[in-house]
Amino acid sequence: MKRLLLFLSIALFIGTSMSAQFYNPEATEQMKRTIRKNNHIQKTMNGQIVKNLFKGRSKSLYGFIFKSDRDEYYHVSLKGWEGKKIMPYLKINDPMTLTVSGDPVLLEEVMHYKNEYLRIENTMDIRLKGLAHFEALKSTTGAYNKNTSGGRLTMTRQPDKFHESVAILSKKKVPGNAWAYALENKDTIIVRYEDDDQLKGKKRLTYFTSESPLVNGGYFKAPNTYNFLGKAPYDPEKESISDWMMAGRSANILEKDRFKVLGSNLDSRGLLNGFKVKNGTLYFNARNGESMLNALKKNQSFEGYYKKAGDNAMMLYAIKNNDGWAFYDNSDVPFTTKNHYEPNKVTFTGDITETHLKEGPQSAKLKSFIVNDSIYVSVNEVVALNIQKMIKEGKKVSITGWIRKEVPGEVNEQGLSIMAMSEIVINGKTFNQTIHDLTKVL
Repeated sequence: MKRLLLFLSIALFIGTSMSAQFYNPEATEQMKRTIRKNNHIQKTMNGQIVKNLFKGRSKSLYGFIFKSDRDEYYHVSLKGWEGKKIMPYLKINDPMTLTVSGDPVLLEEVMHYKNEYLRIENTMDIRLKGLAHFEALKSTTGAYNKNTSGGRLTMTRQPDKFHESVAILSKKKVPGNAWAYALENKDTIIVRYEDDDQLKGKKRLTYFTSESPLVNGGYFKAPNTYNFLGKAPYDPEKESISDWMMAGRSANILEKDRFKVLGSNLDSRGLLNGFKVKNGTLYFNARNGESMLNALKKNQSFEGYYKKAGDNAMMLYAIKNNDGWAFYDNSDVPFTTKNHYEPNKVTFTGDITETHLKEGPQSAKLKSFIVNDSIYVSVNEVVALNIQKMIKEGKKVSITGWIRKEVPGEVNEQGLSIMAMSEIVINGKTFNQTIHDLTKVL
């Protein structure tokens, strides 16, 4: 988790600091001092907040400008997930005692003036004294400490939200080479110029909105603004990385068509995860298999909403039935629990009857295999490196692990037992596969 946050911090810093393809030594040093916190100190001041800071088209709260009683101005950063909880305390011109932390040098001077700092100084007609991280405050509104009152980063992904046939009210240009589509449900969808042809001629949109776990707990001044995930790649010359990422808030626009089911599509575990149709394969999450079958019968024609996922591949998100449109969340998130597994490990000995490879940048890697035409076994990348050359059809193996029970919603058409393997014996050698969390294995 710390490595992920470090990477995101560096990426966002570089993305917002670079006006061309490079940044100067002062920017590099300031970035290091900002992220490296082992020598940070705390500082307590009296004063008031004179401006709250928001970024991106969703206008997410990320900090504020604090004016001390000595008429010194500080740029104070917040963690995004603290936004909702701390916002009631960030009243403009409310006298307070503020505690911040930061690099001893950066608390006293700004080493590198990136565009954001210059813009703040120009619009407010001030000179920034230093850069700091928020720790605590006490004001007439109350007391707030990030360690006891603040939010926590949680990687729980929120379910997608579906919006059917929403009318487009207006379309206007916005900074960053993009269009803003205002919809009748108060949502705004940002579409880059390069992707606008995908919406050409549309008067209504059916779409689903997604939010990254990184925005959990955030405060947004424009909470209903989403970035359209089109085909155009990110271009740093045309838009800031914070606008492009939209603080993890995105919209996927769906297409509608009529389909006829020609057959089932199964994943490597033998679970139903799609339908064969004339133009390719309509995929959905295996946990929705039973719901899909209940909504229609094989060889039945139906209307469906989908999103293109590649050549001859589409993700199915809705089926029209007698009751109207039935929408399905097909996001790829862990959904099993330990209760879905038998409590005790079991051991099987038999022959490998099928292998499954995953294409990689250099070569295909072992992903899973089937024993005795009846047991599906997943293999992680570390174990795969050790056993891939030995895993061949007809080879005898002994496998030990937890057998997964039938999971509600899935359709196991092939009837395989699905195993979370912890140990394999092959060619007289034993290899262990460490499983830290059963809920994220299969």
